[in-house]
Amino acid sequence: MRTVLHASGLRGILAGLAAGALALGGLALMVSTGIGESTSFLNVTGRQAGTVSRILSANLASDEILLSMAPERLIGVSSLADDPRVSNVVYEASTRSGKITGHIERVLAADPGLVVLGAHSADLARQVAEFGIRVMMLSGYESLDWIRAVIRALGRETNASDRAEALIAEMDRRIRAVADRVDGRPRPVVLSYSESGYVPGAHTTMDEVIRLAGGDNLGGQLGFAGWQILSREQVVWRDPEVILLRSDTAEEADFQRQFMANPAFRGVRAVRDGRVYTIPGRLMVTSSHYIAETVEQVARVLHPEAFADQ
Repeated sequence: MRTVLHASGLRGILAGLAAGALALGGLALMVSTGIGESTSFLNVTGRQAGTVSRILSANLASDEILLSMAPERLIGVSSLADDPRVSNVVYEASTRSGKITGHIERVLAADPGLVVLGAHSADLARQVAEFGIRVMMLSGYESLDWIRAVIRALGRETNASDRAEALIAEMDRRIRAVADRVDGRPRPVVLSYSESGYVPGAHTTMDEVIRLAGGDNLGGQLGFAGWQILSREQVVWRDPEVILLRSDTAEEADFQRQFMANPAFRGVRAVRDGRVYTIPGRLMVTSSHYIAETVEQVARVLHPEAFADQ
């Protein structure tokens, strides 16, 4: 088995994020304060007070975006931001002393003008909004268009739309560069698999990543929507050409060893051809512009010949 950019990871957190993405797919939760606007991917409540100078982010996606787009206005990030197993902004987050969890007291003590939360924090969002603080609550996590829309929304909230567009342009440039390299090459059937058995189907970022990287997602071919479980027997029957795994924790490492040693899998094309790879968990779960790096790394394992000059 080959390892690409090996990094440790956290199976429980990753599985939780996957389950959260499944549970939240396409849902915009409403927090009613009498003042607010919503779209299919976010809900914003509270007063619009012009340019916000003090932002608290309690969501990993907004941590990653805001640390790149408006770091001077960010006074706190989520407790996951400095965890290298899931975060792409560990170094940047280390300079922020405030780490936000689910406690309203810590939020109020920071005196923010805007708080950004995930939809799983609906109770905290209600509490924050009751104090008249503007709240942006994200949901969906289902596509690159979702990522672009969230970057633009955060740009508007922080009066940094120019920076938001630059961030999107760089992400799109890197993805187009990958598309140019893999264009016209055979598209292998790819299974993104985990110890829990969950695989991505349609309406997930990983489905789109695999397609952009020059592959066909097995979960999508099976008609899955969101994250669904694929049994080991189905893995053998469906016979994917490439399998992507994570090597994030001791449990995932044990799963990989068991997977590779299991006689039932020896005839699976990906195992037989030596095309079982590991990708860092931080890239598998990102819902920010760092998804461009995910596309690049997956493309490199699907089509190594396309990157032979690098």
